[in-house]
Amino acid sequence: MLDIEQAKEKLQDRVATRVAKSCGLHSNTVIEIKSGKRKTVSVETLQKLTAYFDSTDTAGAGNE
Repeated sequence: MLDIEQAKEKLQDRVATRVAKSCGLHSNTVIEIKSGKRKTVSVETLQKLTAYFDSTDTAGAGNE
């Protein structure tokens, strides 16, 4: 599972609102992780982001 810093790094080349929609997270949560404003998140949020990146990195479609 990703930690928050790894998630932040992976989000840098992604559209936060699209990631949020795909993960079932609120867009503000993803935007704040991406910007570094949010320093802690729940395990559930990290699990959702990890699953998202696992699926998009494997598919090669993470930037769409």
